[in-house]
Amino acid sequence: MRILLHKNFYKLYRNKKQQERIINAIHFYIDEHKMRHYNYTLEILFDEKIFAHERTIALFYLNENRKRGHVGLRKNQKNDELINSIFHEITHFHQFLKGDLYDHRQKYFWRGKSFSKVNTSTDYDTYYNFPWEIEARETATETLKLFNKKYPLSLWDKLCNLWSKIYDESN
Repeated sequence: MRILLHKNFYKLYRNKKQQERIINAIHFYIDEHKMRHYNYTLEILFDEKIFAHERTIALFYLNENRKRGHVGLRKNQKNDELINSIFHEITHFHQFLKGDLYDHRQKYFWRGKSFSKVNTSTDYDTYYNFPWEIEARETATETLKLFNKKYPLSLWDKLCNLWSKIYDESN
């Protein structure tokens, strides 16, 4: 598994601790889920131009020859929210690598069963409840717990996370 960080990563995340935490998180997930042996490239993008909808905070897609996975992330996410998004989207890459999930034309295929594609801006509830989305949320949450045990947040970062949640809920 080859990992590439988008060229603007070090410009967006100037804080060395934050850079280190994101890089550790990516490697942690890949090691925890035994993905090193795959002969693929995973590119992590921090580019607002790839998002079609405002509600989307992260996404996964494959390039045309299906040899490179791309995880796109909105740069305005905070500490654990960002790490959770990374884990969620890498889970989709892993689902593809294992053959559990793939798409073809207007269908998704999950473990042999077909599902019609939906417009996420108009039918978000259906998309949210697809089985691969449920699995990705659960896997990301569990992996984040394990990651935080191995790489605990500083007290300052915990306070920033708490403040962000309070601020977000009040707006």
